Amino acid sequence: DVHAPGFYLHLDPDEVFIGVGIWHPESKTLVKIRDAIVKHPDRWKEAKTNKKFTDYYYLTGDSLKRPPRGYDPEHPFIEDLKRKDFTAIHKLSEADALAPGFLEKFTEVCKAAGSFMEFLTIALDLQW
Repeated sequence: DVHAPGFYLHLDPDEVFIGVGIWHPESKTLVKIRDAIVKHPDRWKEAKTNKKFTDYYYLTGDSLKRPPRGYDPEHPFIEDLKRKDFTAIHKLSEADALAPGFLEKFTEVCKAAGSFMEFLTIALDLQW
């Protein structure tokens, strides 16, 4: 289900990456995530900036040009509140994907996204 937080492995001869998060969520889902960021800014900051996460991932995805209606344009995380996707990726090479131990590496990289995925999951009232 692409409308819930998840893990994604993209294998293509021209591009290999691990993705985490939620891509193109419905409006109600976006509001829940944005509201969670406003309500728990410290937890959001930790989720997206902790060293385990940033050692592997960078945030990506589409964003609005202007702040979403109903949110303070001066909010410290306004750039995150403008996000339409809450996704992060870790780029790999084709050689990485073909190397022995790739599944262990995949698992390690997925685990590094734990706090990010936990934040999104809890924001959506899903079991973590």
